[in-house]
Order: sequence, then C-alpha cells, then structure tokens
Amino acid sequence: MKTTNPLTILITRPQADAEALAVIVKKIGINPIVMPTLSIEPLLHDQIAEDIQRYLGSAKLVIFLSPNAVHYALPYLPKHKHWRSKIAAIGPGTANALKVANFSPDYLPETSFNSEGLLELSALQDVKNKNILIFAGVGGRELLINSLESRGANVQKIDVYRRVCPHLDKTAFQRFCEADAPKLILSTSVESLHNLIKMTGEKAFPILQQTPLLVISERMQLVAAQLGFVEINIIEGADNVSIYNYFADLLGSVKT
Repeated sequence: MKTTNPLTILITRPQADAEALAVIVKKIGINPIVMPTLSIEPLLHDQIAEDIQRYLGSAKLVIFLSPNAVHYALPYLPKHKHWRSKIAAIGPGTANALKVANFSPDYLPETSFNSEGLLELSALQDVKNKNILIFAGVGGRELLINSLESRGANVQKIDVYRRVCPHLDKTAFQRFCEADAPKLILSTSVESLHNLIKMTGEKAFPILQQTPLLVISERMQLVAAQLGFVEINIIEGADNVSIYNYFADLLGSVKT
C-alpha cells in the first residue's frame, strides 16, 4: 500500500481500544477518526460465578481469548495464589491485560495470535482427558473448542461479555469520507467488518470497497475479498502496539 502523510484512518475497534489507539497514532502524524463497529457489554449473572467455581479447580489449562475476556472475568476470579492451572493468552494484548491483573500467562503464540496459533502451542498437543477452561465472549469461532475436543480434551467455555452492533456515528463517517488525505480502514474482526457494512448501508458500500482495508489475519483477508474489498493488507497482531508499529514502519518507509 502506497501512501504519504498525512494518513487518515477510520478506526473501527470498540470505543476504549479505538480511543487509546487514536492517541498513540497521532504522535506519528496520522489523522485518526474513531467509529466503533463493535460495542462490548459485560454479562452479569450468577451463572458465571457458579461455572467458575465448578470448573476452575479441575482445569489444567485456562485460556483467555481477548483482553475483554480478562477484564470481565477478573471480578469473578480468585487470587492468583490459589490457582493451580496454567494460563494461555491468545495474543500480546491479552497477555498484557493478564499481567496488569497480576496473572502471568504461561503460554502465548509466537506469531499467529489467533485460534490457529494457540492450537500450534506444544502445551495444547497432548490434551487427552485434560480439563481446559476458556474465557471469551458470546459467539465467535468454534475452531479452538472443536479442535481441542477432537484431541480428547474436556473443554468448558465461559462467556463473560457479548459484542453488539452500535448505531452509526454519521459525523465520524462523514469526516472520513470528506477527508482530503489518503484513507485507510482498520478492522480487527470479521464481525466488526460485517457491522461496518451494515451500519453504513448500501449507498456507502462502493466507497468502502475502494478504500484500502487493514485486517489482522488471512482469514479476514479472505472474507473481505469475498465482500468485494479491492485492496486488503494484513498486520500480525490485533493489539494497539502492533498496529502502531505497523503504521510507524509504513510512514517511515514512505519518508525514506
């Protein structure tokens, strides 16, 4: 993708993540426009506490699938000193959320920060008859659970939050469409990408299709291509540091 400063990007991450990213990319001359296409809502009910009490004690491995999974599971979890389980994080952002909460992850994929990356971990190869507990949001992919169960593991998933489609921020989208600088859309999940199309409507879709899109996996790239996006670029890592580094390298290469 070729570009010059200033670069206007539409950040579609959930509000808190989008605002944090906007702050740091401004430091390298990027013009961020925040328009979340996903909202995160915690699930608050007694069943979560009951399920944790039932499954945590016997779990050999606990997997967190997002920073939000850490954040919204934390109020229900016992102190770290009472844990006997090993902990796995799906990516650097999740690992950092665990560290902030004084939980040190034992396992983290080296490159692919997704279900495929987790499934490549040596600790997840011989899991026959082992109890594995997963903290995540409602819905999502079934690849991790199905694969672990096919390897003989006993898997329990506890949903601690859900994703919802927010209302369109018409002002933010209008600013993006009218910006004179080069444009880019950042989307970090398939659901978020579908919501972007749903929120902006059919009239805006030709604009979206012709706008360079930045995604975080080959799977997302394939989905985006099927949806009709023309220029699709991939970044490894959904955390804000990885995204910031991508843009810093991109703009640095342009300047030279």
